[in-house]
Amino acid sequence: MKKVLPIYKPVGTTPFGIIRQIREKLPEYSNAVLGYAGRLDPMAEGVLLVLVGEENKQRKQYEKLPKKYEFEILFGVETDTYDPLGIVENTRNVTIAEVEDKLPDIINELPGELTQPYPPYSSARYNGKPLFYWARAGKIQDIPILAKKVTISNIRLHDLRQTTLQELVPSIQKKIRSVQGDFRQSEILDKWKTLPDLSLVAGSCSISCSSGLYVRSLVHDIGQKISVGALALSIKRVKVGTYDAADALNL
Repeated sequence: MKKVLPIYKPVGTTPFGIIRQIREKLPEYSNAVLGYAGRLDPMAEGVLLVLVGEENKQRKQYEKLPKKYEFEILFGVETDTYDPLGIVENTRNVTIAEVEDKLPDIINELPGELTQPYPPYSSARYNGKPLFYWARAGKIQDIPILAKKVTISNIRLHDLRQTTLQELVPSIQKKIRSVQGDFRQSEILDKWKTLPDLSLVAGSCSISCSSGLYVRSLVHDIGQKISVGALALSIKRVKVGTYDAADALNL
């Protein structure tokens, strides 16, 4: 029995869902103590480290391992979760020229240490309750802004492309429907259905960073700096320490 199981978490599944699947599909782990190091959002995919037995005592050390992500930015749409699994709050038409004018300079300035606020819909806790509790209750503005220091080692913009909302909505809806648990899916899907078609810009990026960085928060901040709004269209964690997505077990 291995001490660490690098699992490839697909979009829609939660870390707890992965642990249930391990117990169901890998009989040798059915009665083992299982935990995970480093959460992945429902809309994110990639490497999730599942710790077995006594190795759970080292969880904090595994959580500190550096990470590498590949992600897509969608410029022109904002949600309250900073990804597609959220209520759309703002939209606008965007051209590549608008993004190209500012994005390279913003990307070049990012490497280094920064203080990043937790996104409103996250599991960070205030007064014993996760931030998503306060956000759903409409009280997120009444509590202190929680933040932490993170480090970006390297970030690269690979490409930009013009697209439309009509082109993207079917895949967005499919991802939302795949999510397990209660994440306001019906309300979110209804909102996506009512949006007019828009001319948008999508970009592909990769980033190497410290533990604790929220890619969707970073994307939201980039959208704010360009003044067009943005969300994280997709997020893939391709590496945790020396554990690579290509070697992770797909359940």
